[in-house]
Amino acid sequence: MKKTSLLLIGFMFIFPPLWAQETPAPASLNTELPTTKPASPALQEPGSTTPTIEPVPLTPPPETTPPQILSPDLLKKQVMMSEDWPVSFVILDDDLIVEVSLNGETLPITPASTIVIKQNLHFKTGRNLYTLRAVDQAGNVSTRSFLVGYNLEEQASDEGGDDQKGWALGAVLGFYLETDDNPTLDLSSPIDVGGLSVQGVVEDSQQADQRQRFQLALSASKPNYNLFLGAAKTDYSKVDNQILGSQVMFLGGGAGIKRGDRSAWNLDLLLTDINLGGFDYAQTIGFKPNIEFSGKEGVERYRHQWGLEFATKSFASTSLTSGNQTGLFWDYRSWDPLDRYNFKFTYGQDTEGSLTSDHSYLTTQFDWANRWDAGLLFNIGFGIQYLNYKNEEPLTTQTPLGATRVDLPLLFNTALGWKLSKWTFKGTYDYRANLSNKVIYVRTLTGLAVNASF
Repeated sequence: MKKTSLLLIGFMFIFPPLWAQETPAPASLNTELPTTKPASPALQEPGSTTPTIEPVPLTPPPETTPPQILSPDLLKKQVMMSEDWPVSFVILDDDLIVEVSLNGETLPITPASTIVIKQNLHFKTGRNLYTLRAVDQAGNVSTRSFLVGYNLEEQASDEGGDDQKGWALGAVLGFYLETDDNPTLDLSSPIDVGGLSVQGVVEDSQQADQRQRFQLALSASKPNYNLFLGAAKTDYSKVDNQILGSQVMFLGGGAGIKRGDRSAWNLDLLLTDINLGGFDYAQTIGFKPNIEFSGKEGVERYRHQWGLEFATKSFASTSLTSGNQTGLFWDYRSWDPLDRYNFKFTYGQDTEGSLTSDHSYLTTQFDWANRWDAGLLFNIGFGIQYLNYKNEEPLTTQTPLGATRVDLPLLFNTALGWKLSKWTFKGTYDYRANLSNKVIYVRTLTGLAVNASF
């Protein structure tokens, strides 16, 4: 027992109890925290393999935002009635603007981040194009153009104007050289239509053909009356496609009875003779009675027409019976000295002389073109149709288009060219696609067009 007590006392001296241990003092708030900065090479131990990282100064990225050009006095496109016009240009940038030019002429400036330029512009009769160019210290370039028409009010009246006295004679001719990549509306690549594989008979490499078109029209017009006649001819180069060539001759005219300053009753007449592949095809007589509402805002004119389109068709083939086309339409047009816009909506019934060709149609189309007297020309158009052939069965009924043949032709066209006096030269592009449960195709036409008007 005594021996055990001595061992216990010795154990307590060697390992004092927890309450007897000294509590460490709290760390000072000023104690320096461990640094994460890499050691300097001079402080590294010889032979150490620890890599060192030297701080690299950051280079700010180059400024890529171009200057901003503003003008409180000019729009992108406008018509002025005054020959002289004071204008201001304001140029803003985060960097220094070091160079400014107007129509290629350098303007004197003091480099700054905000520059105000005042100019007194003198307009010539016709179209005046002003292009302002600004360059900042980083080399970023910004340009902005302003198109100003001056003394053009009379030119806006060439459609529907009442200032004309007596008869005005005119002639328009055009020549088109085009590549038609699918003149037969074939579908050589197989596609799936409601689970049915559809494929044409002409290979892609054999479809394309060159064609030439020629058009000529003569006209005579005066307020409320117009007469015109003309012809159009299309020829394909390949022998197999010559049957697709056409000749069309037409004669027509129109008359109107005004009802006040802004409305009129109109009646248009059109006679056509159509020849396909060197053989007679059809003759048509068309009537278009309509009511017109027109107006003018500044130099801009606009016109609404609502009416009926009616045509009788007589076919040369004894297997085709005579038929009629009947439709309701709304035609809206607006024009000013700088551009022209047209939108047309039509709904009706049509036939091509057989029971299966009878169909209803719904059509929308719009076209826009600039009207510059000279220089760059541009136009664009888009259209879509809905055709329902109630007496023709589709290839398959397993499509959303229904149990009868339905066609949805899409059309997009554009042209870019140049006008010299009375002549215009354009490159043209025409894209057509038919979404259908019976006749499916894609077709593009590209070419060159030369037109003249006198």
